[in-house]
Amino acid sequence: MSSYHSDLIIFGGGIAGLWTYNVLKDAGYSVILLEKDKLGGTQSMASQGMIHGGQRYALQGKANSHSESISEMPKIWEDCLKGKTSPDLSSAQILSQKQYLWSPGGLTSNVTSFFASKAMNSRVDALDSNDWPEIFKAAQQSKGKKFKGKIYELDEVCVDIKSVTESLRKKYPEGIYHTPEITYNTNKDQLESVTIKDKDQTINLTADQFIFTAGSGNEEITSLLAAEKKLTQRRPLRQVLVKELDFPLYAHCITIDPRPRVTVSAHPLDNGKYTWYLGGLVAVKNIETGDEQAIEFAQSELKALFPWINWQEKEWSTVYVDRAEPYTSTGFLPEGSAVKSLGNCLIAWPTKLTFAPQLANNIKRELENKNIKPKENSSNNNSQPPLASPETANYPWEEVTWL
Repeated sequence: MSSYHSDLIIFGGGIAGLWTYNVLKDAGYSVILLEKDKLGGTQSMASQGMIHGGQRYALQGKANSHSESISEMPKIWEDCLKGKTSPDLSSAQILSQKQYLWSPGGLTSNVTSFFASKAMNSRVDALDSNDWPEIFKAAQQSKGKKFKGKIYELDEVCVDIKSVTESLRKKYPEGIYHTPEITYNTNKDQLESVTIKDKDQTINLTADQFIFTAGSGNEEITSLLAAEKKLTQRRPLRQVLVKELDFPLYAHCITIDPRPRVTVSAHPLDNGKYTWYLGGLVAVKNIETGDEQAIEFAQSELKALFPWINWQEKEWSTVYVDRAEPYTSTGFLPEGSAVKSLGNCLIAWPTKLTFAPQLANNIKRELENKNIKPKENSSNNNSQPPLASPETANYPWEEVTWL
């Protein structure tokens, strides 16, 4: 058995883990990141890639704590995507510079007051028909029912998660490892080391602090260190996929419910068309009933919202996403990112892709509060375990069976 020590070891190679890895490497720590499967993780690759500032969480006519906690995130992402600050994401692909909110009919009074509020005027622009996304312009040219709703533009981007993943790998690739078989060696509330079996070698890794950003993988370590505590929860989704669409769309259909009736993101195909990836209420209505019912419901919603499109000729599939999050007494979406300390471990969840920068900074702050500092010459530590680098994960729509 060979042994290696690092200031910090991060478990989980999704966007949260990779962002944290870059922030801590920039701060001078020696850091190793371990990924059991493929880089980009499960939840990250299942994300729609929408970086938003919480406007759609405030649709009850006033800002809430979640919308306030997320409001600063788009500017941070924007600066990184422009290469103005670290981590440098300037090589990442932006699918859309704008997102949209639309209502298929008249807006109810409380939603109308929300958009009219002074706080929102600088961030949300009402569009006239000349500036609508192409999918809605197509309705006006069709022989069938025209679009008569309202469309609002958000100055917020939608990113390609694969290219963000590769950008986050680029600066410090030498410390990111594929470790499919990991054993946690615990002693009471401490994680003493991890043992990795890889082909014909066994490697023991130790660290001053262990950081878990592994989504559902966080549950294993919490069960070992704090089995008596309820620290995690699951909130599953059954998102729906449909292809091939002629136009892209990155938008949320708004109602009086704070959750969008449907959220649409579009992902390019090789033939110039798009796969639409559907979230919002469409993804939660048929979690338990199965694929057929989920697709039928999504079809009925899209027929109602886009009656000028022939949905019968499209191909459909579903993706079951079991979101792993910090526990809340309500079982609802946690407000902001979360970091919990268990002995010499930090258990962390971004809760939303958008919160990855906040989570990384909160982890760095926790380390400082614990007085865990980079050792002298930590950043020059070239002692690295002989492990392979992980491949980048595929998107769900690249692996599903289409109906």
